Amino acid sequence: MSLARMRSLIVLGVLGALAAATVVWAITHDSQETPADKICKGAIKPVLTLPDPSQVKLRILNATDTKGLASKVQISFEKRGYTQIEIGNADDVVEGSAQVRYGPRAAGSAQLVRGNIVGATVRPDNRRDDVVELLIGPEFADKVLAADEDADSAMLATDKVEAATRKLGKPALATPKCEEDEDMDRA
Repeated sequence: MSLARMRSLIVLGVLGALAAATVVWAITHDSQETPADKICKGAIKPVLTLPDPSQVKLRILNATDTKGLASKVQISFEKRGYTQIEIGNADDVVEGSAQVRYGPRAAGSAQLVRGNIVGATVRPDNRRDDVVELLIGPEFADKVLAADEDADSAMLATDKVEAATRKLGKPALATPKCEEDEDMDRA
């Protein structure tokens, strides 16, 4: 083998070793965030599984002028196996049939509740509890009043709830508010 060929092989070997060392160094000193790093300190891990209706903590709030609407909806949900229900009146006004509000701990529960009400919208937030709030709107009230019955007539048929819930896909989640964000808000 000639001397020129020998030198070129040595140079190529040294360059290959330098390239391998650079790659190893870059991988071990990588400062890019992984998806796990993007979860804020103190952020709540979302619960996305669909629970049994008896495990859902539900607060039904009447956001209309129709008296007794929340109790009619409560009775209908109790017929469907929901047992942990509170009722009241909402301070907020909602558009459409209903709005489902929930935090990360109640994302799966909220999806199950939403599957019962046709046209319900969602408003995820960063509350720390596992309660789902269902605000009943004017379109839902109109359906109940038109039927002059309980709220069952305005809700999706029980045999169609599971398919409707699956069709909704994954629940929407609010963007977590990080402690760093809160510190910046105070500044």
